[in-house]
Amino acid sequence: MPIHNLSSNVFSALGKRNSLTDEDYLTETFVFVLNYILSHERPAGVTLLNLLCVNGAEFEFKPDEQIEIRTQVATAEGTPDIMVVAPDKFILVKVKHDSGVGPDQVERYDSVVRQVSSTGKKHSHLVLLTRYQVDFEGKAVKPYKHVRWSDVYNWVVKLKLSDPVASHYVREFADFLKEKHMTVQQITWEYVNGVPALKNLLTMLNSAIDTAGVKINSKSSGWDFVGFWVRNNKNFVGVEYARPTYVVVQTRLKSKWPVVAELDLTAEHFFYLDKDEQLKVLTKFVKAAISLLVD
Repeated sequence: MPIHNLSSNVFSALGKRNSLTDEDYLTETFVFVLNYILSHERPAGVTLLNLLCVNGAEFEFKPDEQIEIRTQVATAEGTPDIMVVAPDKFILVKVKHDSGVGPDQVERYDSVVRQVSSTGKKHSHLVLLTRYQVDFEGKAVKPYKHVRWSDVYNWVVKLKLSDPVASHYVREFADFLKEKHMTVQQITWEYVNGVPALKNLLTMLNSAIDTAGVKINSKSSGWDFVGFWVRNNKNFVGVEYARPTYVVVQTRLKSKWPVVAELDLTAEHFFYLDKDEQLKVLTKFVKAAISLLVD
């Protein structure tokens, strides 16, 4: 039985094996894609940049001007996630993954923008990029523009690109945002049978772990996963919602949980087996995966 270790999405695969926080990795991925489009599909990249940074038609980035996009540039008021600089423009983008906006983050970065504006950068602004809506009612200082990740997804999937590599990166990034639940997708009839089937899989996985002689410490679920903590909470065995046809085993590594083994249920023709054969497949996988772990 093969034990696979690769994700089909390049950004998801790299994300599981990097030391950055989810927020920083999402930022770096976005800027990588944006810079690549600017280099190889300049008009499309400028269009995306204008959608991100400009309210209405107040000003615009132009294809023939020099544009620099950097991440994690230290300032006197902290380290904003993204900095966009052009001859008469200075844009700071504060990125949020799941966490809320800090009590004084907008004020601090807005002060940086105002200082730069006073030096002659005509269009100096602060943009906030988040997963969720943010309530600024009653706030003395507000960002120039508030963008949500679902907006970014809608923009990138509509880009018209001819460069095959740029097109590939954009597709991968759009799928990456979907995997991270940064988009709003249609709910179809598969939902009706999907939820009970997932519960049945978890019940069977519980039995497989027990049959494999592995102690279950507790059940666990979150926004992106569901499964079981095992081996004194050192490892996780379960399913990531973004890839429901894979059963994964993960291990604790500082603040990250890299995948050490995964079972492709489709490759095993799992859904065509009877329940006894399915249980054997899961049990064999769990035994083999746990044997790879070192205390």
